[in-house]
Amino acid sequence: MNVLFVAPFDLTIRDGTSIRVTNITKAASLFCRNILLFSNTINEELSILSNLKYVALKPTQFRYNLIASLLGRINPLLSYKFVSKLSDLNVDTLRDVIKYIDLMHVHFLEFGYIAKIIRFSLNKDVPIIIDLHGLYKLQILPKYSTRNTIGQMLALIHEALTIRDSSIDALTVPSKGIKILLTRMYNIDSSKIFVIPDVVDTATIETARRCNDTKTWIIERLTKRYAKLNGIVAYTGTISTYHGFFDLVEAIKIARRISNRNFKLLLIVPDMNQLIQFRNLLPEDTVILEKIPRRFIPCILRGASVLVLPHRAGTQFDYIPSNKVYDYILAGRPIVAYRTPAVAEALNKYPMHILVEPNNPLALAKGIIKALELYGNVDPKPAYDKVPTLEVVESSLKRIYSIVLKQYK
Repeated sequence: MNVLFVAPFDLTIRDGTSIRVTNITKAASLFCRNILLFSNTINEELSILSNLKYVALKPTQFRYNLIASLLGRINPLLSYKFVSKLSDLNVDTLRDVIKYIDLMHVHFLEFGYIAKIIRFSLNKDVPIIIDLHGLYKLQILPKYSTRNTIGQMLALIHEALTIRDSSIDALTVPSKGIKILLTRMYNIDSSKIFVIPDVVDTATIETARRCNDTKTWIIERLTKRYAKLNGIVAYTGTISTYHGFFDLVEAIKIARRISNRNFKLLLIVPDMNQLIQFRNLLPEDTVILEKIPRRFIPCILRGASVLVLPHRAGTQFDYIPSNKVYDYILAGRPIVAYRTPAVAEALNKYPMHILVEPNNPLALAKGIIKALELYGNVDPKPAYDKVPTLEVVESSLKRIYSIVLKQYK
């Protein structure tokens, strides 16, 4: 089987998107003959796969992708001509590369048009699967300007149209909760939707377990910089409203004030550019790390006293736990999180966790203080048996691809 993955992202940035793309691609490489990857960049984990061929795509702005996708709904030829002027995606020059593909798996709805262009150009009925990492409808989108608001409205309309699109053969989603929501919200056949959970490639994390100096290094770095250290509170993830980042910042300030403890905030972010415009909101002594390979993150987090997962209720995190929760479990440190259904389920069997009232920075602050008091001096207890692994994705993909391909025989 030869599979084309379309994932036009910077895969060197270690955020939830790149982690999911990487894990699904690696799992497919375990049983597929050849993997073709269309992306803006490739990371180290994927570059070492012997059966993967990488084709670089020039990044395009979100609004251009949206226009190309909407044009593709009218006629793939219109979409192709529009895209040819904006990017280096020239299907004709790639014909020898793509003519053997059996299936296309696309990440994000707005890039489905690329698969449609390829199908149109090849004049070959190649099945298309789209992976939904989440839903725009469940994101809290700040309305910075009228133009952005209009773009968000178009994105929501496009999302609804694409999910119902009969030319898309299947959808893959991160959780059963999202699958149930899609069937109810858009009245589509549940047999068209398949679950591929977020997982951890524990084989790569295993190597990080041997970096025994990491915990010592992070603590020494902090204690050398600050004379008094009453704990380290850490967060890793995306800087956004619905991820709860601003709740975390407010909770840290409240917790310091009411506890009179001089604990430090450690942030591990995908890219410092996400943080620049919000840097003035943080405590001055915040320690920030960026672009840390995922295999090292659990090891670094073991140096923290408390890990915080402030993902907000009323967003997609009611249905998806976030793959960051697995990094936290592998770190083996106490976890404080908002009590959303998906996060509560993911932490159910992990003993050192405290769940608090969602979307409430004061409750989050009290949870942090309680965790510091209960577990601050407890040795790390990584729970490798509490996280789903790459084998789960491999098994899911085999079944999904088999079902979808049978429709074309």
